Amino acid sequence: MNFLGFVITILFIYYIFTGYRFLRIMNDINCKCAIENDEYKKLQKWVKVVIGTYIIAFITAAWASMKKNISTSSVLIVLFVLMIIIDVCRIFYARKMDLYVHFLADTNCECSKNMYREFNQTFSLFFIIYKSLGLLVLFYILANFNNVQPLLKKSFHKKK
Repeated sequence: MNFLGFVITILFIYYIFTGYRFLRIMNDINCKCAIENDEYKKLQKWVKVVIGTYIIAFITAAWASMKKNISTSSVLIVLFVLMIIIDVCRIFYARKMDLYVHFLADTNCECSKNMYREFNQTFSLFFIIYKSLGLLVLFYILANFNNVQPLLKKSFHKKK
């Protein structure tokens, strides 16, 4: 992984952490305008799902990097489909968080005003765009798998 990829991954993990932390703070301070919203309970569940997707992605990446012969097309397709499912979950969460924090800002929920809300409000859009573009690339690869497969095999063999 190059440096930019590492920084973006850290930012995404920080984004998920701030979402989790924001929801916990709203509960701890008993912010009525935040926790009485229907989306609050849904987001509490979704943030756990997204944390689980990061764990699955890291385990999958570690497994894939340890494999000596990962050039089989079935393994690549399974990895691509898994990444699509994971990214769809993350995009869904980011959109729900985006709507939630904008709702809190629009209703002038003063007790929810903190750096975590501001970061989630700002970063959600970047996250959605970046992950959506990544999904488009994955769909392109899957749609043109026979043409792209030799390039993927070549890139996996160069890493070794």
